[in-house]
Amino acid sequence: MITIELLGGLFGGIGLFLLGMWLMTDGLKAAAGDSLRHTIQNWTKTPSRGFNAGMGLTAILQSSSAVTVVTVGFVSAGLVTLKQAVWVIYGSNVGTTLTGWIVAFTGIQVKLDVYAMLMVALGMLMRLTGAQTRRAHYGQALVGFALFLLGIQALKVSFSALSGQIDFSLLPQQGWAATTAFFAAGIVLTVLIQSSSATTAIAITVVSAGIVTIEQAALVIIGANLGTSSTAVLAAIGATAGARRVAAAHVIFNFLATVFALMTLPWLLVGIVAVRDLISLPSDAGVTLALFSTTFNVLGVLLILPFSSTMVRWLERRFISPEEDIAQPRYLDDSLLKVPELSQRGLTLEVQRLGQLALTLSVESLRRTPQNLQALHHREIAIDQLGEHIRDYMSRMNRTQLPTPVADALAPMLRALQHFEEVADLAVSGSVPEPLVQADLLVLRDNFLRVVTTVMAEADVAMPTFLVERLDQVNAEQNRVYESLKAGLLKAAAQGQISLHQMDAHIQDIGRMHRNVERAVKAAHRLAPLRLLIAY
Repeated sequence: MITIELLGGLFGGIGLFLLGMWLMTDGLKAAAGDSLRHTIQNWTKTPSRGFNAGMGLTAILQSSSAVTVVTVGFVSAGLVTLKQAVWVIYGSNVGTTLTGWIVAFTGIQVKLDVYAMLMVALGMLMRLTGAQTRRAHYGQALVGFALFLLGIQALKVSFSALSGQIDFSLLPQQGWAATTAFFAAGIVLTVLIQSSSATTAIAITVVSAGIVTIEQAALVIIGANLGTSSTAVLAAIGATAGARRVAAAHVIFNFLATVFALMTLPWLLVGIVAVRDLISLPSDAGVTLALFSTTFNVLGVLLILPFSSTMVRWLERRFISPEEDIAQPRYLDDSLLKVPELSQRGLTLEVQRLGQLALTLSVESLRRTPQNLQALHHREIAIDQLGEHIRDYMSRMNRTQLPTPVADALAPMLRALQHFEEVADLAVSGSVPEPLVQADLLVLRDNFLRVVTTVMAEADVAMPTFLVERLDQVNAEQNRVYESLKAGLLKAAAQGQISLHQMDAHIQDIGRMHRNVERAVKAAHRLAPLRLLIAY
């Protein structure tokens, strides 16, 4: 009978799950420094390390769901790549089978969620005692992880009575109906309980009691393997494009392993029994099923191994976010490296594109607010990533035999790239301007917009000499306006009309605007002769 308590536990558990995921991911993003990034990337640097990390963590935590959600969180925080994450997922699927061995030999289930409340207390202590430090962000991530576990526990409690009342003997015993029924039972139980380990434990328990056959229980475990993909899907709700790719990889991996297991189940079980007898394991049905669970997941990894890189490349072209689209080069083609003049043209166009993105970001930053500041920062990071792609392409060009004109063009192009990157960095640096600062910025903004308009309007053609001269005139005027404003601010502070804090904030903001104009003009000068080369 469905009660308000059952519904509350179900939807409340899902809510805790999602809240925990959000807090953990947000905390990881805030805490992510070079040392944390280095440590995590070192754990997953190679496929074997990632596999071992996933398997070991899951074996220790006894929760593939926890490892999956942490992996999704790391990808959302940009700490690991999709290629690294998929191997953690593969290892996690194997590591979760340890629960079956524990249940088969001892009947004991390790439950990490009993420590969730202690983790909440510890996380909040870290948060309260480490304000404005990285420790506070770690504390938030720990609280989020604990809430995730509490959400899983709430789901288990809500459906424990339901799962305990299921009588497997009432299900069809033979044919496709039986296969579908037991397979579906494994999926449904795992989705409801959010724990493939718990479903495996139930299957081992009922097969050890003689209620169902080994083949029927194996079907439940296969269904549980597919059902556990729901954890990754749930964790990816509202997450980044990278997190959605991890969830998709998890679903694809489990789906392939499931299809393989269903198609080969009778022969697979025969082989499992032979291996069990060969290594002298007890002929207990529960042990046989535990061995099946481990073997089935290991075979799933071996099955996807030849296709893993292809799957990753395919997924990287899916769920593209606007920031990732910005970061992807549009004019850099490796096939052009054999023709230096064409590769230089593509490189020039790509630097121009980065410049347009940086200048557009700089203009939009004039209207930045606390609400859109994070989005602007994401755009700036994407521009930095595009810059790295451009530098990498330059390095590959340098490894080829370049004609002297092309080789000579790389240095000014690199300087123009640096200027544009500084424009993007200056655009998002500093705090949101106060009203008084915004009023002062209006004086500089018109000159800045004139520079941006001039540079961007001629982006696809050679910049005529008179436009370069006009930029120099605007820059000279900008210098006069800047020095006049700065002198006025110093005088106003000396006379007590504004506070020293306001004066400092004013000078910093007009200084950023001033430096942005200088760098935009310098970049235009660097690109002007290069644009002439590609215009004809």
